[in-house]
Formats: sequence, structure tokens, C-alpha cells
Amino acid sequence: MATLADGTLPSSSDYLSDEARKLLIEKFTGQVDHAFISASIMSGFLPVMPVIGTDTISVRRFGNTKPRRVTPGVRPGGDSIETDKVTLTVTTHIVFRNFFSKLGEVQQDIDMTGETAKNHGLNMAKLFDIAVLIMAYRGSAATVDTNANANVTDHTLNGAFFDGVSVALGAVGDENDPDKLVDALDDLITKIKERDIPLEGFAIFVRPSTYKVIADHPKLINQDYSQGNGNYAWRMVKVLAGVPIVETPRILSTATEEYKTLFNNSAYSWTADDANVEAIIFHRDGLLIGESLVEESNIFYSEMEKTWVVDTDRAFDIAIRNPGLCYSLMKALPSLG
Repeated sequence: MATLADGTLPSSSDYLSDEARKLLIEKFTGQVDHAFISASIMSGFLPVMPVIGTDTISVRRFGNTKPRRVTPGVRPGGDSIETDKVTLTVTTHIVFRNFFSKLGEVQQDIDMTGETAKNHGLNMAKLFDIAVLIMAYRGSAATVDTNANANVTDHTLNGAFFDGVSVALGAVGDENDPDKLVDALDDLITKIKERDIPLEGFAIFVRPSTYKVIADHPKLINQDYSQGNGNYAWRMVKVLAGVPIVETPRILSTATEEYKTLFNNSAYSWTADDANVEAIIFHRDGLLIGESLVEESNIFYSEMEKTWVVDTDRAFDIAIRNPGLCYSLMKALPSLG
């Protein structure tokens, strides 16, 4: 190994020029982004609003306008448009950080940097998806006055908005019966249609264990009943009652306070009761997601710790935008009597 002018060996921080470090960060960021996009089930489903020049964004909600009969020679009356707004303040800054030895792994070991990038992207994707699913579930238990303007007396805004809906299966064990589980989900979809809400933009999210029960439904996997929708050999069901169904392990199955602590928001607390959710159905406009810092990566040498530091960070938060677009199905709990 070549020595410096003073006869000493170069440190790891001397191996990288500014340009080489810039290219390494660019490559690392690209790998993180690729891993995030390929691993996240929500990144292409939900719109994310940029929060620029401030930490707060607002979305105004408009009420319905009533029809009026036109009488010749009489000036038609009118109504003031009732509005309120949903406000979201981004206060959560999240980082994934790794430390590496001074001995050159970062710039010399391509596999190491590539696998670290994949790890950061995958974990950021999981975190984002879990946060979205928690808030969508919260939306199913929310009412139209959640986050509403206190000056508005009619939080439905002339019937334009509805409360969220959370219902339980009829009896303990129904979650293991394909017919009863599918019927309950069908009832929720029917509730959406009865509210005159188009199904386009909705999706049903279930855990793998719930998906397996649904895939045992004889009609959903029978080509005679659902051509192109189900496949027994692949254990696949694409659509249920006209709504895409998505299998994901990111609906938390055990209680945890991790996300409440991470976001410093009690809405992210996940209790044992919450873990009884079987399915979460929501529309892409049901939530408001704001991002003040897009996913970024950095690689630098820390002289204080004598280590390389590899970072990926992002700042985002989520609020309930329209609870009437959020629905959930719960297990039936045993009777205490």
C-alpha cells in the first residue's frame, strides 16, 4: 500500500475524493430508492404531498350543494359552501444509521454497500407501510369531526362526509371460516356502495393468515365462478367484491408501542385489541400524507468515532383526511359473561 508524504499509511477518509464520495452516495441512494419502491406496497397506491417552506400542510374539504327548483321569473336562491380543512404538521424525522470500520469497507466492498442500501430501503418501506396501515385503521374508528374545523357545526358538510366503519365478525372462530369471512368483507364493500362512494381507489389489506382463509373460498378460486381472479395452485385471489385484495404481513399482529414512540403520537399505539383486526379497507384519499424531507442518504467519515457512517433519513407524517373512506373488520371477542 502506498504511503503518504510523511511516510504514514492513509486513513479510510483519504481513500475517497469528494467526487468519488459524491458518486458513491449517488449509487447508494439509488439502491435505497430502488429497494424502497420494490418493497413498499403503499408507495404507488397513496399520494404523498410535499411540505416545502413550512412544516404544516392543509387540505380543504368541501360540502355538498343542494339542488333547487327554478321557477320562471323568480331569482333562484343559493347556499353558502360549507368547508373545513384537515391540517397535518410534520414533526417526525426518521433515520436508519450504520457504522463501519475505518479499514475501508465502505468504498472497497461493493457487496457491503449494496446490501446496506437494500436494508435501509426495505426497512424504510416497512416502516412507511406499517404507519399507513395503522392510521387507516384509526380512520375506521374515527368520526367526521376528526381534525375538523371547530367553527363548522355540521361536520358532515351537508352529507358529503361519513364516519369510519369498524365491525366485528359474528362469532369467535368466524375468521377461520372462508364463507363467513368473505361474507363479512362483502358486507363492508356493500356499505361503501350504499354510501354512493365509487369503489375505484379502494383496496383490501389482509395478513397472510387471513388471505389463506380467503383463498380457501371455493368460488373465489374456481375458474367457473371467477375467471382470471383466482388460482388454487398459486393460492391467489386478486379481487373480492370488486375491490383489489392485498396480502401483507405489515398489519401488526401483536401489541407494540414502538411506533407511538417513534412518531411521538398516541395514535400510533397498537394495542392487543387493535391486533384483532382481520382486514383494513381504505381509499387512497382516506389519508393525508405529508413529506418535508424526501428519502436521502449520506456516507461520511466521522473522525470522532473513527468510523464510517451510512445514513438514510426521511421526514413524514400521516393524518386522517376522510374517515368515511376507512373501514376495518375485527375478530369477534370471547364473551366475558
